Amino acid sequence: MKLTQDKRGWFRRDLGWKLSTSGKRIQHRFTLGSDPTEAQIRALRLERLWGTVPGGLWTEETLAQAKAIARGTEAPVRTRARQSLHSALDAYAQAMRDQYRLPGHSCPTRFGCVLLARIETLKEHSTDMPLSAFGLDQIEAMLAHWKNRPMTKRGTMAAPDTCRNMIKVIRHFVRWLHRSAAFSWHKPDDYEVLPITVPLTPAEVSARCTPHRLPTFTVEQIGILYRHASALERLWILLALNCNFGLDQLKMLQLPEIVGNWIKRTRFKSHVYGEWKLWGMTARALAGYLDCRPRSASPFVFLGDDGTPINEPTSQGNDKRTIPNRWAALLERVKREHHDFPLLSFNKLKKTGAKLLREVGASGEVIGVIQCRGTPVKSDPLQDRYAPRAFEEAARFTDLVGAMLEPILAADALAR
Repeated sequence: MKLTQDKRGWFRRDLGWKLSTSGKRIQHRFTLGSDPTEAQIRALRLERLWGTVPGGLWTEETLAQAKAIARGTEAPVRTRARQSLHSALDAYAQAMRDQYRLPGHSCPTRFGCVLLARIETLKEHSTDMPLSAFGLDQIEAMLAHWKNRPMTKRGTMAAPDTCRNMIKVIRHFVRWLHRSAAFSWHKPDDYEVLPITVPLTPAEVSARCTPHRLPTFTVEQIGILYRHASALERLWILLALNCNFGLDQLKMLQLPEIVGNWIKRTRFKSHVYGEWKLWGMTARALAGYLDCRPRSASPFVFLGDDGTPINEPTSQGNDKRTIPNRWAALLERVKREHHDFPLLSFNKLKKTGAKLLREVGASGEVIGVIQCRGTPVKSDPLQDRYAPRAFEEAARFTDLVGAMLEPILAADALAR
């Protein structure tokens, strides 16, 4: 019996028939390893098994047994009553739900919720089939489906980032399924992780090339926001501009991290230590909030109306929307007087703060220190090993931004 050998040295044998997803009879190709003697032995075992298959078609169970022989497994692979693509996706979702569970809660983390939603989307866009039919062609078809940016439920083309994320999920699912003992499936030997480029439309390319593509607030617009904001909302605005804090950094701020007129903490996302000198108006606003803060044993600074930290998830595992809801209400108040005011998210304040630092002459390294990036100097990843971060220099540029904003914010506070 003569076996074919591919360019990588793997011996192959086309043997038996199965039904494709379209119902067409096709031969199944087995990969028998790279050792010629062992490949011949496995091929003979496959021949004997094929001779016992009734009806001249591989069934899910017999094909799983044949694949086990081709891999050199002595005992047949244990199968389940239902080995389909959708059942595998369901099991994958459950495994991810267990992996990304909030400590002390039964609900998943924020990333877990996002991943579960992506898995459900992948299932909606994938035709169910027996796992025995889920081979290289089917995997590549799934990848090509998202590479080509399918239409969404809203009737629009899927966003490039959405497609890139879905491609990552498919690849992770293939790795998980290959290792899962619950399914008698192994990834095809021909499967390789190759680069995939999601195409952009001409309009999307043009938007990326515009000089001011990052939406931020102007200094005048910051003053308008400050004028209409409540005391707590003003504190959030100040911390976002002063310390380049986004939503998560505000919600995770703890009382021991406030040291005089400095905030000293390790950023939860990047696990990078940072220090921020507070402007006088920021320190006063923070002290005023702490004076009237509800009594609580929680170390977190910002509490909700019920006295619980705003960073704790809801009973369903969702993020509390305390800051986004207050921000939306603030923008609605502003819109009543300024109809052309931009409806930007709260985190655009952080980007506005970085833009203002650029305007006063701060370098990319200084901004990286203020934003607690893992490697502020990309060309020197070892810099942190040999020199401390330039917190004092960062404070100097932060003070320049504060000096620029203070007269404007003070005037708008009085004009309220």
